[in-house]
Amino acid sequence: MQVPNEQIEKYPIKLHSNSVSEIWYHSNPKFCLKKCCMHFYFISPLKFESLKNEILMRMYCKLWRQLLVDQLYPSLLAGFTHAVNILHNGFTLKISGFNETLPLVAATYAQSMKQYSSLITKDIFENVKIRLTLIYLNSISAPKIFIDDMALSILKLDHHSLIDMYTIIQNITLKDFQDFVKSFTERLYIQCLVQGNITSTVAIKTVQKFIKTINCSPLHPNTIQQLRGTQIPLGISYYKIKNIVKHDTISIISNYYQAGITTIELSTLIRLISYIMNNKLHEDLLLHKFIYTKINFSNVNGILGYFITICAQAYQGTTEYLDKKIDEFLRWFKNIMEELTEEELDVYKEMFLKSRSYDNANLEEEAERNWKEIITCTYIFNLHEQEILALKKINVNKLREWLADHTLNGSNFRKLSLHIVGVIPKNVKYVHLEYVNDDHQQYKSNKYHYITKVEDYKKKLFIFSIKHSNKSS
Repeated sequence: MQVPNEQIEKYPIKLHSNSVSEIWYHSNPKFCLKKCCMHFYFISPLKFESLKNEILMRMYCKLWRQLLVDQLYPSLLAGFTHAVNILHNGFTLKISGFNETLPLVAATYAQSMKQYSSLITKDIFENVKIRLTLIYLNSISAPKIFIDDMALSILKLDHHSLIDMYTIIQNITLKDFQDFVKSFTERLYIQCLVQGNITSTVAIKTVQKFIKTINCSPLHPNTIQQLRGTQIPLGISYYKIKNIVKHDTISIISNYYQAGITTIELSTLIRLISYIMNNKLHEDLLLHKFIYTKINFSNVNGILGYFITICAQAYQGTTEYLDKKIDEFLRWFKNIMEELTEEELDVYKEMFLKSRSYDNANLEEEAERNWKEIITCTYIFNLHEQEILALKKINVNKLREWLADHTLNGSNFRKLSLHIVGVIPKNVKYVHLEYVNDDHQQYKSNKYHYITKVEDYKKKLFIFSIKHSNKSS
């Protein structure tokens, strides 16, 4: 099953495409291992049809993981691994193991998917329902997780909150789940990547046998939900709630700074700035006294930006105080950039590239990178080379100009300030979202937006149109 050298391509190629599936392939004889990775993305419009369907999709994945452990125990002992993960329009399945027996193992996964509905019992269903309910409850009660959900509820046009899912899951029945399982495989579009020491002929035969086993029909035209993001308005938008757990003294503030639609150039610039900011964090001793401070690059449905987050005990200061500390850090950072030389920037660029380098020493890591390009429909398999080219065009003046435009008083300053306010322990009487009203809300400035009802706020926002399709041409 070794691939002849003359057939080796530098990047994945698309071997096959029709109304039901597309098959991508990349051989990897350089690893000298008889291993192969096989990735599937099962795309269905069902997940976005309703909040209830999204929960059913998550239950589907969670229960299938459990069933696979029981059904494929001998394969797992033999060194095969698998992963099932929820994704925007369905879920992904990754299978990894020895190439000689992979076709047989893949067929077992297909059979499991086909027989899924017959394996469900009331006890199994109730067990998964309870576990997922607890996951939602624990996530709602964890400020570090819940603040991310707050952000996504605004930055994604279509987003079901943790609280909504926790509420709806209580009413889902075994029949609901059985009906969903049966209907899920009726109509699908399936993306696939086969990467490793396996021939293209075997790759196509294995995938086509898998698809034939689950026996799905093509999707109806225009049924896949396009992922859309919102543009937050110029100025500052505040979204503040009290910590849902009334005895939890943890406060978190997460400030999101939105840039724009993704490009290689913009992505590289923001990643570089975030990298330098993180490098400079250790020099700001005032931020060290908190539980943690972190800076993260962000790509939400193709819209780029970055987050600066501080987690602290409530007694260390109000979230407004933490907000001021972030503002002070950004002012200080801008001053640092004003003094930065091209030679110093080159050192940061070299350090940044090392942190982003893809040495391709691991089959699964390389396959994961290629797979990400396929399922996001970007197909930039030479991303590292593109980032190097983009990095060469960035100089100190470009960094300064971008920071001036995207920080306070800049022409494209868009900030979403998310607050979870910790409190001193009191008697717990109930659990719900409790919004925080600011004294500053009396000022009707266009620079400030106060969010008390997310849907009302989002109705006024511009919606980015990012056109891409999981059916690649």
